[in-house]
Amino acid sequence: MGSDARIYIFDHNKYTTEVIPALKSFLLTGYLNPWLSELKHKIDKVWYVPEYLCSSSLDIDKYCDYLEADFSARNQYSLFSGIDWELRSCKSPSCLLRDFCIFHTSSRRDNVEYFNCLICGAILEKTLGRSQFVGRSQRASWYQEDLHFNNLRLIELLSALAYRGNVIGYLWKNSDGIYGWLSPSETCQLYQELSKIDLPLLDRSFDAMEEALREFRSERNPEPSRLNFCKLSLSFVRTVAQIAYEQDCGILWGNDLPHYFIDENA
Repeated sequence: MGSDARIYIFDHNKYTTEVIPALKSFLLTGYLNPWLSELKHKIDKVWYVPEYLCSSSLDIDKYCDYLEADFSARNQYSLFSGIDWELRSCKSPSCLLRDFCIFHTSSRRDNVEYFNCLICGAILEKTLGRSQFVGRSQRASWYQEDLHFNNLRLIELLSALAYRGNVIGYLWKNSDGIYGWLSPSETCQLYQELSKIDLPLLDRSFDAMEEALREFRSERNPEPSRLNFCKLSLSFVRTVAQIAYEQDCGILWGNDLPHYFIDENA
């Protein structure tokens, strides 16, 4: 089936100051603040988030060494890149939270999927701006696999886009979900590093990227090869990164994100 990969303008400040505190409070106390409660009501129409998750009492800031403070996978670069929860879950034999933590391998997979729906919905509702298509069923690591560049910092930044969401990003057993994101400063670094690579030059706009994509797909393009599209796609990432950091935003990589969670008309 596959999924459309898109690179989004990402309001990292709202993510860290509104989304993360609300979700951590929910895990710890079961309290849903007004906007999160309204979001849960929307999601319940298509994917029910059970009430028993409201009594998990998880203080992940105090005890969890599997997730960073922003819910990113702590060992994101070494984690298995597959989507099966059994391979992505925490395996700690000694964590004090392991008997009731939704991120531990002993928990039902449904539990983390329900919670990840909340995370995804919150990110969609609060933090995401415009986006650009960058490929089918791809993650950001494919650029290194196809173009073989040796810039270590660039590889690290693309890896964060590919794997930072490895624990909390996936929805169901498919390729859809949030793969990773960058802060504004990381986004600026990514733009600077990508500017050193020979990539197609585009005007700094979403319209220009869409026009370049139409041109690539048209009959006027005699060589619509994977390598050529890889370069074009990476130029889209560079362009969105430039637009984002000029707005003091980061970027986020998502595949078939469920906008219907928050927009009944989507």
